[in-house]
Amino acid sequence: MLQAFLLLFVAGLLVWGLWGNPRRKNLPPGPPQYPLLGNLPQIIKAHPFGYRAYHKLSQQYGELMHVKVGLQDQIVISSYKALKDLLDKEEISGRMWNGFLVDRSHGKELGMIFSSLPAQKDLKTYVMRALRDYGFNKSDSMEATVREELKHFHGRMSSIAKKNGGLHRMERFFQSSIMSILWVMMAGERYDHDDPNLERLLKINSTWFQSGNFGAGMVVAYPFLRFLFKEWTGYYRIEEGNEMIWGFIREVIEEHRNRKEYKSEPTNFIDHFLHEVDKAGGKSELFTEEQFVIICYDMFQGGFETTSNTLAYGMLYMILNPHIQKKAQEELDKTFEKRQIASIMDKTKVPYTTATMLETLRMSNILPVPGPRKATKDYYYNGYLIPKGFSVALNTYSVMRDTKIFGDDVDTFRPERFIGPDGKLNGLEQYIQMSWGAGRRSCIGDKLAQTTLFMFLTYLLRNFSFHKVENQPDPTTEPIFGMILSPQPFDVIVKER
Repeated sequence: MLQAFLLLFVAGLLVWGLWGNPRRKNLPPGPPQYPLLGNLPQIIKAHPFGYRAYHKLSQQYGELMHVKVGLQDQIVISSYKALKDLLDKEEISGRMWNGFLVDRSHGKELGMIFSSLPAQKDLKTYVMRALRDYGFNKSDSMEATVREELKHFHGRMSSIAKKNGGLHRMERFFQSSIMSILWVMMAGERYDHDDPNLERLLKINSTWFQSGNFGAGMVVAYPFLRFLFKEWTGYYRIEEGNEMIWGFIREVIEEHRNRKEYKSEPTNFIDHFLHEVDKAGGKSELFTEEQFVIICYDMFQGGFETTSNTLAYGMLYMILNPHIQKKAQEELDKTFEKRQIASIMDKTKVPYTTATMLETLRMSNILPVPGPRKATKDYYYNGYLIPKGFSVALNTYSVMRDTKIFGDDVDTFRPERFIGPDGKLNGLEQYIQMSWGAGRRSCIGDKLAQTTLFMFLTYLLRNFSFHKVENQPDPTTEPIFGMILSPQPFDVIVKER
């Protein structure tokens, strides 16, 4: 019976693949497609990592490329100009909501990041305004929060430098600190670095990101496989992550409700939203606890994994390029006293260190293909059709590796590419800004991320130095593949300056 069902199912897919989905005119070029498989054979052959496969294929087919990932049609955008032109277009601002994204929010389009409902705009506007009331995206408040966390972080680093010759294993090292910064903004309190529940939660979250990707994974190609082959696809780890993160957020909600003060004197974003939920009394689709769980999920995942992984890559590039580390430290030594914490406004005072940060962002490119968008209407760009309902993949990896922008040595870590003849930044930083998107789907935490990166990197290099472990092979820069890239765990020698 099961064999007959599977045979019938596959036959139906084959018929649909051959005759049920005719190719439309004026689509961008792309590789020839196979029934059922689409372009998976070419993608897999080009590179095991989907984003690098897109980069390689786009060099052949151009800045707009049509691929079929299993059963899903996708337009891949791979140039800075096309991304800049299209990212703020309303017709390209939908969200491809299927597969694991459906399960992440209980089968409902909730939250700010992956919903395409009209209410998403109002929700994002409200969240940004409410967060701003409690310091989010306000320079002074953000810097004060980061500055306080750095004081705790210094003690942690100093302790590491004094033990075991400074030898330390870099694995999810920055996550607890970045999570604390975010949580102060949201809940008005920080987490202790040694909190065992927090450590387990951060590990589960990292595993969640490593269990899939937004580009060309099997669950993206065939969403139904996540139910049939949970072990093979690794989907059980995503389900486990969902359950734990939902549970964590619900516990936070219960804790804040038990305090009662949220009703009369909300002192943080969580209190503020719960107060709005109570006022709505179940009559609003925006202000519900279910909605709030996914908003927190959005903030939780988008807010700290990206920044912490970028900082970890920064440390990796420093130990692999000691001459760059030394040059940045010489600049910082001339500008800041020991244990002085820089402001984001100091970026122009330390152009080489800022360039080092920019080069870290470029080289690590930890979100090479962000969550896919969806065309909400037919849209033409340079004569090519982006059809309504098609997935739209934003291939930022190709931008960060564009030799016409950054020179022929795009695979080399070289901050000097961002410095002009006058010793100042030369304007190439505009291309790095693409990492945070644009338009309706732009990242709401870009200011916090950039502030945190700059303040942490300058403080670390001014007060500590980082070295390879002698008689060990150089650690690899090849990432752990997933929705968000992270460096593989590596050993480092930390010395206090």
